[in-house]
Amino acid sequence: MKSNWPEIHRLFLTRAANYPPDGSVLSPRQIESILVRMQKNSAFTLIELIVVIGIIAILAAMAIPAISQRAMKGIQEQVDESFNKARALQPAVTMYYATTNQCPDNTSEELPAFGIARNTAYSDLYANQIDTGGEPGATGGCTIDLVFKHNGVNALLKGRHLSMRLFGMDQHVVKWACFTDVEQKGWRMIPRVCRFASAAESEAAQAPE
Repeated sequence: MKSNWPEIHRLFLTRAANYPPDGSVLSPRQIESILVRMQKNSAFTLIELIVVIGIIAILAAMAIPAISQRAMKGIQEQVDESFNKARALQPAVTMYYATTNQCPDNTSEELPAFGIARNTAYSDLYANQIDTGGEPGATGGCTIDLVFKHNGVNALLKGRHLSMRLFGMDQHVVKWACFTDVEQKGWRMIPRVCRFASAAESEAAQAPE
């Protein structure tokens, strides 16, 4: 059987560190010793790599929640900005209803006499528009509807609505029910006062005990 030692010897000599100091030919035992030493070094390097990967994984696990919290806070701030624009229309819509017994419709024109701009004038980073309208009734019925954009917003908010409805006017009390069609898993992005799936739920939450 042909020996492989000459070939192994040739491969080892390609690495200067494996040359014998006197330039002699390496014996099989010497080569075997070098192989064992290389295996130990490789194992040590692998252990080091595993440790480094482990540390990186731990740091990443710690960083992701922090990043998520910052991102969520940013979304909440933008939603709050849009919500505050919509909420600021409540006095004007209430006055319009009290004066005309109708609900203001800003989807086609502005209503400057009551300080209500056209719906698209309220567009911002998250809000596509803010509509006013609704069906007037004895209790109120007028609505303010914030419509989120389809692009550049969280997927759970795309095209969704954050709505407010006037009620309590029959008792000479001005109240607003805030509700949304955003899925519940996205409710942490919207104001707590609007975390209801319907106006009825929001109204019930405001009923005196």
